[in-house]
Amino acid sequence: MALSHEAEAVFPQPRDRVYQAIVDAIGSMPKMKVRHGDAARGHLDVSKSVSWRSWGERITVDLSEPTAGQTRMRVRSAVRAQLVDWGVNRHNVEAIIEATSQQLGAPGGAAGATEA
Repeated sequence: MALSHEAEAVFPQPRDRVYQAIVDAIGSMPKMKVRHGDAARGHLDVSKSVSWRSWGERITVDLSEPTAGQTRMRVRSAVRAQLVDWGVNRHNVEAIIEATSQQLGAPGGAAGATEA
């Protein structure tokens, strides 16, 4: 199993709206919280508490605006202090993208995904 997972999604909304949707989405997810957010940079550091599958994860979200009114979201999840992730990183990334899509009321298809 991989130690991290990363994926992207593109939304047809401005960056500030997508940023707020991510904050709201993470706030509604159990065991996840925004540890640090910088709206001006479009960056969030998120943590997830310990579960039976991991000792917790470090999650980062970065936003960019390839064109006006369009936002690319890159989400990366990595486990802390363990050798396998049991699929938890992929689940975290997919859950954040899906919850953000629901907050925005629009589908946000993953543009690509990588594992390390």
